[in-house]
Amino acid sequence: SAGTTIKNNAGETDAMKKVCVKVTNNSGSTINAGDVVEYTNVAAGNEVTRSTTAGDNKVFGVAEESISNTASGYVCIAGFTDLLKADGTTDIAIGDWLTQFTTAGIAAKASAGNTVIAYALEAYTANDSNGVLNAIVVSPRLI
Repeated sequence: SAGTTIKNNAGETDAMKKVCVKVTNNSGSTINAGDVVEYTNVAAGNEVTRSTTAGDNKVFGVAEESISNTASGYVCIAGFTDLLKADGTTDIAIGDWLTQFTTAGIAAKASAGNTVIAYALEAYTANDSNGVLNAIVVSPRLI
């Protein structure tokens, strides 16, 4: 898949930069902006879906736009996002590592043994999956 660095000319700072890749949705349904995505089990290198496995080791980014099933769209793989969907059942604090939650497309506070893809730039403590956070997306890593 081709990589794209998205920039603007309106006073962009390094903290606001992001790197996105164009992928194909192979989930069977629409992936929405802000969803955590992962590679499919039989990916051709650019096919993605959503997971319901907490701490999943195939997560790698956050959808930057809604992507219809079998269509292509952009996923942020590094840098700032203000779209990350999150669950606050386990309170999220600024600076916490985030991973896949048990609800498809939703991030949650990570714990040891999880693969993380972002760290939170704001807190979320509501006991629901309705959070939308500012976060920095990072290369997936095990903590």
